[in-house]
Amino acid sequence: MALGYEGWAKMNVNGTEDLVLCTGASIPHSRLRLDSNSGYGGAIKTPAAGMGIGFPHNYDFVSFAGSLNFEAHAGVITNQILPWLFDRQKAASVSFQSRKDNISNHVECFWNSINLNTSSGSAVEGSLEFTALDFALAQGGDYIGNKTGDGYLCNAQGGLNIPDPIISNVMIPYWQTSVLADGSLVEFVSWNLDFSQDIVQFFVCENNVNPIAPKFLASGPMTVTFTGDYMFVNTSTWAIPDFLSTLRINIGTTQIKMKRGERDLDRDDVQTSDSPVPISVEYTIYELEP
Repeated sequence: MALGYEGWAKMNVNGTEDLVLCTGASIPHSRLRLDSNSGYGGAIKTPAAGMGIGFPHNYDFVSFAGSLNFEAHAGVITNQILPWLFDRQKAASVSFQSRKDNISNHVECFWNSINLNTSSGSAVEGSLEFTALDFALAQGGDYIGNKTGDGYLCNAQGGLNIPDPIISNVMIPYWQTSVLADGSLVEFVSWNLDFSQDIVQFFVCENNVNPIAPKFLASGPMTVTFTGDYMFVNTSTWAIPDFLSTLRINIGTTQIKMKRGERDLDRDDVQTSDSPVPISVEYTIYELEP
C-alpha cells in the first residue's frame, strides 16, 4: 500500500527529464487472451460429474499503454508537450513511481492524445494517453518514506503584487493564459485544446513461445480541435468567423501558434437565471507553427 501523494510521473522527450505535477495515472499492461470455441478447459471438482467452467486458451500479444492527468508547468509545456507535438512520430519515455522503489519505465512511447485546458478559478490542466513498445518494472514495496514533499512546490511566490509570478516548476493559473484569434484578444472564460492521432500496432509471427510485444508502431494523421466559451459584451468586436487565419494561445511564457482554423459550431444557450451566458465555439485546426 502507498499513498497517492508519494508517487510521481516523469516525461523525457528530447533527453531532458521533467517531473510532471501528476494528479492521476493509469498504466495497464494487458495480454490479449485467445479463447477456443472447441471445448471446455476447466471443471467443477465437486460433484465429480462436474461441467466445464472455462475454455482452452492462449495469449497472443502484450499491450503496454497508459494515461496521466497533470497540472501544467512551464517545463512540461516547453520541454515535453510542444516538442512531442512537432515531432509526433518520435519515441519518448514516461516513468511512474507508485511506491518505494516501484518504478515503471515505459520506453518507446508514442502519444495517442494530448489535451490542455483551463477555466476561471483553476490551473491549466492536461492529460496524455500513450502507447509503448516496451516497459521495465522495478518492483518495490512499502512507503516511500518522504513525507516532506518537494520543496519547490512550497517556495513558489505568486500573486498580483509579485513582479514576476511565473515560476517554471509551479502550476500555471488560468489568469496567466490568453487566446488571440486573428490578433484580437478574445475574452474566453474557458478553453480546451485537443490533439489526437491513431497509433497502430504491428505484430509479426516469429514462432515465439511467449506473448510478444508489437514489432513497431505507426502514427496516423493528427487532429487538432479548439473549443472555448467566451463572454460577449458590448466591448467585444469578435464576431465568430467561419475561418481563422491565426489562433494563438499564451500559457505562461509559452505561446502555441496555430493557423487555418475552420469553425465547426457555435452555440449561444439559455442558462439558469444566476449563471453568465457564454458563447461556445469549436474550430478544427489544420496547421501548427513551432
